[in-house]
Amino acid sequence: MSIRLSLYDFFSHTIPGVFYLLILGFWLNAFGAISIDPAALADLSLSALLVLVGAGYIVGVLIDPIAYRWTRLFYSRNRVAAKIAFDEFHRQHPWALAGLKPDDWAILLQVIKSISHEASDDVERHSVAFIMLRNISFGLLITAICCLAYFFAVSRNPWNLGLAALFVALAFSANQRGIIRRGWFYLGIFEWLAAQELLRKDLINKRLLERDRQAGAEEEEPAQADA
Repeated sequence: MSIRLSLYDFFSHTIPGVFYLLILGFWLNAFGAISIDPAALADLSLSALLVLVGAGYIVGVLIDPIAYRWTRLFYSRNRVAAKIAFDEFHRQHPWALAGLKPDDWAILLQVIKSISHEASDDVERHSVAFIMLRNISFGLLITAICCLAYFFAVSRNPWNLGLAALFVALAFSANQRGIIRRGWFYLGIFEWLAAQELLRKDLINKRLLERDRQAGAEEEEPAQADA
């Protein structure tokens, strides 16, 4: 049995999951719950690295719904974002994608995949970035909370408060960048289908012109023969 880990899984779930595990290990070590030797981390075996990657994927999948709810505290649902992108697209290109609705984006994405995997990968990279950034944002929020807990429980060093504020700012920044990439994802779907519609119309127009030229040439030949 072969196990295939796609780039989508790697960037959307594995990297955030490993990030969560590193945060957990760091703060458990900082609070004295466990003891981690940094030198041992540098000498991880291949099997240990594979276990870390596998555990990271599982953790990333499990925590992602919580990260999505963290994003929802400040931004709209995915279906609302799809409608906003669809309305923006139609304001700029009212002629395109007639009869379609914002909720059709999932079907349209499957259409793109059936036509071109490269095109679908180019569109989906924005969705991957959104998932990764919202998880990184949530991880940074956890880090900020741990900084505050460390300030009150272990050390009253003002730097801990400063780091907490910095991590909160980075968490909001990552969340905002992720929302931007989510909008690009939906826009990319609609724009790609509209481009295909343009190409089809252009091909049809070319064929009509060729047909008219051929018909004109056929009419000229009998006229020249009569002369």
